[in-house]
Order: sequence, then structure tokens, then C-alpha cells
Amino acid sequence: MKTVLRAALGAGMAIIPVAAMAHTSFLLPNYFSVTEGKMITLEGGFAEKMFSSDVALTSKEFHLYRPDGKRDSFDKIASFEQITILESDINEPGTYLFTSGERLGRISTIAKVKGEWVIVNPEDPKAEVPKDATEISRSQTATVTDVYVSKGKPSDAVLKLPPQGRLAFTPITHPNAIFLDEGFEMTVSWGGKPLADVETFLYRQGGDYDEKKFEEINKTDAGGKLKLKFAQPGIYMIMARHRGDSPAGAATPYRSYTTSLTFEVTR
Repeated sequence: MKTVLRAALGAGMAIIPVAAMAHTSFLLPNYFSVTEGKMITLEGGFAEKMFSSDVALTSKEFHLYRPDGKRDSFDKIASFEQITILESDINEPGTYLFTSGERLGRISTIAKVKGEWVIVNPEDPKAEVPKDATEISRSQTATVTDVYVSKGKPSDAVLKLPPQGRLAFTPITHPNAIFLDEGFEMTVSWGGKPLADVETFLYRQGGDYDEKKFEEINKTDAGGKLKLKFAQPGIYMIMARHRGDSPAGAATPYRSYTTSLTFEVTR
């Protein structure tokens, strides 16, 4: 029996629940904004139910940017089977960016069927390439997860940094000043250029307990901009996926990029 998972999301396709349920990486700080304090602790993991990690997030590229925009390392990183704990001092006032960096993951076989790439399920040893495939190739996952934390008054230096990966969210609204009645505006870019008409998936902590499970799908406009509106405050995570050519010298011709950003919405 053939087992495939759609790699690209098409309008009206029944694939949306599959993409939404896939494990997504996150970084969750114990505070998004503090007035005092010298330390911040973050959880890192992969989850289907936000933010309940069941696979630890590991990366050789974990790092942070201080309010002056300078790159630094975490003070402590401890990885367990289901979660990673990271700690950093936050001695200077202003906004920090904490990130996994771009991390490479699983390599999969992909096949082009009716002009669309599909993934041959790597978890099923009996999975076969569809007989009507017109092209077969290989793809590797590349993930980035970011979060901003402010000590005292939010600052802007880290918002002007280059993207941490090829697929990126760049906040227009300050990510530590998102208010319920104002929303959150950002741009989504690919290789530094705005990415138009791309789907993004929005989750809220505790959203699984709503009468109707909270999951929102939005698309960027022609200029790659996205404006999120919220019905209630809470901790949210936005995620996007995009398949593209790999950089020269990469292990596979294609990469499947996933980028996520965790943030807090207040009243």
C-alpha cells in the first residue's frame, strides 16, 4: 500500500490537518517581558499540542542576540529525551532574540505527482514511490524557531538583524508589545525577499481545550505582509513551511523549511 504525505499545501486540499498536526519546534520562555531579574529560562521542544513537548529540541546553532544586536551563547543548555532547558543572563535592559538557528534534520525521498511534490512516508518501511510519479528526488528538513524577550522597555536593535534562516518572520509590530485590540503585523520572507500568498498556521496555548480546537490559517498578501487579529490574550505560536532549492553543496537538492515564532498577546 502506498503511503505519502503532501509536501506542499494546496487550496481546498484535505492535507491541511496533516500539516497542522505535524511536530513543530518551539522555544518558550518563562517570561516574555520582565521589569527586573538577571536570568531567563526557556523550554525547547517539538510538539503537536502546544506547548507540550514530546521530543527535545536540539541544535548546534542555539544562540541569542543581546539588546545591542551582538550575538552571544546561552549560559546553560541541558537536553533530555522530551525537552531541552536553556538559560541565559539578561543583565542589560532591552529586547533579546533567542533562537535555535537553522538546524538540519531528516532526509526523505520526494516524488513529483501531477506537478506537485509529495513525501514518501519515511516512517513506513513499506512506503513506495507512487507509480505515476514523473520525478524522484531527495529533500532535507531545515527548521528555525525564534522568541523575543524584553527586560524593561522593548528596544528595536534585534528586530533589524538578518533572518536566522531562509524562511523568516520579521515583526513590524514589536513582538513584546502585542495587544489584543491592535493585533500583530509582520512580513514573511524567503531568502530575504517577501513571500506572497504563503499559508501560516497559528496556535494558542490551551487552544486544544476550546470547544472547537483553536487553529487558524492565514495567508500573506502580495507584499508578503501578514496581520494577525486575536479574540483573546495568551501565548501563541505561528508557523510557516516552504519547500525550495538547497544551497550549493547541500546533501539534498531540496529542503523543506519550517520556521516558527512564539509570542505573547496581552490586553
